[in-house]
Amino acid sequence: MRVLIVNNGTSYPVRISALFPGSEVEVLPALEVPRHYPIASHDVIILSGSNDYPIPYFHHMLADLLAWIPQQTQPIVGICYGAELLAEAYGGTLHHLGPEHKQKGFFTYEVPPNPLSIASPLCVYEGHQWIIESVQAPLYPIISSARGVLMFGHSTRPHIGTIFHPEKFPDETDGLYVFSAIMKYFDLVAG
Repeated sequence: MRVLIVNNGTSYPVRISALFPGSEVEVLPALEVPRHYPIASHDVIILSGSNDYPIPYFHHMLADLLAWIPQQTQPIVGICYGAELLAEAYGGTLHHLGPEHKQKGFFTYEVPPNPLSIASPLCVYEGHQWIIESVQAPLYPIISSARGVLMFGHSTRPHIGTIFHPEKFPDETDGLYVFSAIMKYFDLVAG
């Protein structure tokens, strides 16, 4: 499998790479990706997490990347900031929690029936100052809470965003379970 990690500034791209043992993994800085791969030919694209460039404040700098995302037809997984990029690229709404309300730690959620067959309860790791307040069609929420949309999918493309970090604390959370469910879903929709 060929994997493209769009590195938005994560300190740990090796943790994301470890989710794909035996695969050919390429890591590129996010702002270089649209120029290198106008239409990527990889089997899956991962949009990494980051704290570097809050999207509403750096929209001008991220414009090419935001325009690039909806042009890709292969599977995309947006992780945390990557999910925020995916939501923003399709017209979603982000909300700044502020440093005093930063969500960081282990959280447990009840999960409604969903196309990924993820079961409840779900223990995940989150670390963010921004939340996805809403997503717009063609995106739809998969898991929501009082704070916002935690996981979402695309109605016609294999694009999934999750505010969770499946690559962090794999022994203490259900992150690998979530990631495995996403990859199985991609296999299912590919036929």
